[in-house]
Amino acid sequence: DVLSTYSVTLCADQVKYPVLLAGGNPVARRLHADGTHEITYSDPHPKPCYLFALVAGELAVLRDGFVTSEGREVDLAIYAEQASIHATTFAMETLKRAMAWDEKFYGRCYDHDQFSIVAVHDFNAGAMENKGLNIFNAPFVLIDPKTATDRDVENVEAVVAHEYFHNWTGNRITLRDWLQLSLKEGLTVFREQQYMQTMHNASLARMSEVQVMRSAQFAEDAGPLAHPIRPGTFMRIDNLYTVTVYEKGAEVVRMLALLLGEAGFRRGMDLYFQHHDGCAVTCEDFLACHEAANDVDLSQFSEWYRQLGTPRLVAELIPPADAGAHWQLTLRQSAPKVMVGTSKTALPLIIPQRMRVFGADGRPVAMRAATRLSAQPETFPARPMDDADTADATEWLFVADDWTCSWQLELDSDATEHAALTLSMNRWFSAPIIDSIAPMVSGDAAIERTLFALRHDDDPINLVTARDRLLRDYATGDHADEAGENADDASPIARALIEAFSSVLANPALDPQAQALICSLPSLDELMLENCDLVAVWLRMHALEGYIARALAPQWQQLHAQTAANQHGTFSAGDRGLRALSSVALWYSCLASTPAEADRLASEAYAQSKCMTDRLAALRCIRVDIQDSAPSAAFQKEFHTCSRTMDKWFLSMARSPFPLLASTTGDRLGLGVVDRVAGLTAHAGYDVRNPNCVYAVVRGFAEGNPLHFHAADGSGYRFLADQVFHTAQRNPQLAARLATSFSRQRMLSAAQRTVLLGAVESLKTRLRTDSAAPEVLDILQRVG
Repeated sequence: DVLSTYSVTLCADQVKYPVLLAGGNPVARRLHADGTHEITYSDPHPKPCYLFALVAGELAVLRDGFVTSEGREVDLAIYAEQASIHATTFAMETLKRAMAWDEKFYGRCYDHDQFSIVAVHDFNAGAMENKGLNIFNAPFVLIDPKTATDRDVENVEAVVAHEYFHNWTGNRITLRDWLQLSLKEGLTVFREQQYMQTMHNASLARMSEVQVMRSAQFAEDAGPLAHPIRPGTFMRIDNLYTVTVYEKGAEVVRMLALLLGEAGFRRGMDLYFQHHDGCAVTCEDFLACHEAANDVDLSQFSEWYRQLGTPRLVAELIPPADAGAHWQLTLRQSAPKVMVGTSKTALPLIIPQRMRVFGADGRPVAMRAATRLSAQPETFPARPMDDADTADATEWLFVADDWTCSWQLELDSDATEHAALTLSMNRWFSAPIIDSIAPMVSGDAAIERTLFALRHDDDPINLVTARDRLLRDYATGDHADEAGENADDASPIARALIEAFSSVLANPALDPQAQALICSLPSLDELMLENCDLVAVWLRMHALEGYIARALAPQWQQLHAQTAANQHGTFSAGDRGLRALSSVALWYSCLASTPAEADRLASEAYAQSKCMTDRLAALRCIRVDIQDSAPSAAFQKEFHTCSRTMDKWFLSMARSPFPLLASTTGDRLGLGVVDRVAGLTAHAGYDVRNPNCVYAVVRGFAEGNPLHFHAADGSGYRFLADQVFHTAQRNPQLAARLATSFSRQRMLSAAQRTVLLGAVESLKTRLRTDSAAPEVLDILQRVG
């Protein structure tokens, strides 16, 4: 919270260091007789020292300009190595779009005459928002059409926008202390997400955001590293740059915006910018502005900043007991499991819920009124969404603010005659909760309820939620016959999935990318499993994938042929959607084939690929000798000189579980996968100094290859422990981030957890003896 203005003069040899940069505006330049040159920069806006940066080096530059709505002419520059400067064009266009967006949606103009981005290859983080001089990890700036994937394009656009938006939410208004980290990061992630939803298909963007929450943040919330979005204490602040602080922090801001409405949230933000420009503030200051701007009490909402873990919410739609009576909606919330048994007191949270009721025919039912059954006044009364006319509103916002809340619903008269209505809750992922619908049912009734949602729910998030409910029941049930070749051998859940996937693929209203996401089986993290034999579950899910592949084999083959032929290798939304569906169809087509036939299909797909996304999709499908396959050799030969592209190859190799099975019935596991992955660290292209390369192999294996990471003999855990130990000698921050992969213990059986914790204890002993790495020990102490 010590804010200072800066005047910086850099002086260096002009030949060795032709580029000299600092935050602020260049105000003076001088050449000296001894061959040195100097530049002075002045930044009139107060900032804390962590936002200071300077760069000196030999770099190429791409220049452009932007005129703000206030008439300021801003010089824009992106610096990179000469060999990479051609790949900065997309980032520059994104930067200009982000500047215009921030003016339009938040009224925030850029405040300097110059804005610079520098691409650095060896950088621990994705990027840093240093005032006026953003420092980026090169993969989040460089887009070469030959080597970039669709995910690369999305990442560059999101990160460039994110760091620019920090100019106001993080720089002009900064933090009083590090405990307020989510004030700048959660808020700026939310603004980045708004930007991405504005610029692209909003549903697809939201599905991607929710996938991160359910796979990574919910896992963190349920494990030993759980913490509130504003922690009360910390040992090492570097270890709190987490998905909880960032992504869950963004979801909390999103809930606030939902409660206040678009106009109300904008009023609060305007007041925040007006009152706190040039200040170091707290989360309370942020909420106080929204309270003042909207005349509302947010004291209970602030519990989201204090409580850790993922709350649970059960909704029940109760039919009328008598003719002419009303339906009733009841919401029951319970404290996160991780808080049970701790000294922390759980209080009821404010949980907004976008909801819709469907009739037996699958059509939404209009809701004319919702009356709270409580003597206490509501801070946020139930209301129709999107300012719809009450007589026609089918989607409403309900706000649970107590352990149990109930409303009397006045539904469309035609609907009240039907005994069967179905509730669609937590639409658009309106709150970061674990949601369920009462009464709890099992067996065929549960399957039919889920299938109804997959057939009729028009919320893309809930389509994925319904799929995951089926898969969770399947993964934890007794389905030993699932690997059978015949449809008669399959479980009811597997047959239901086939029906659901067929419906999704035949739905013309769904974008191909959405179809691809829904028809892909999620990671085990997304299923939120607990206390299970993870290896057995993975094998069961792999067998299920094989059944889905065989049951719809003609459809997958036709889809792959059509989508591959119709996309042209560009980064247009249409091509990206077709590629996503083509990749899924190729995967299932290969699973439906023998290993040799799968390799032939994958090799053909690689040879016919039109872009890097296609190449990597084909590499993923190699099932025998993946590292020595012809496509793998071709990839290495073509891209061995491009480190950021080789990192994609390393990641693909680290994640691959193949060679996996001797037969489709799972007679035995293939051997040597952990040794194969360990061998990647001796590859000629592996750069132990580059965090991106280390992440690709080590974290790629630990978090992307659960079958072998959680091997019963502990070899996967020992590999991670060795890598963390050696990395800690060079880069403790990187090592600490690798060590967080030990934290996902909630899914493991007691036996697997014992083996993992044994590896953690051994690693702690080695670090205490041979290394001073407090960042790593902080993580390991909390893990075990």
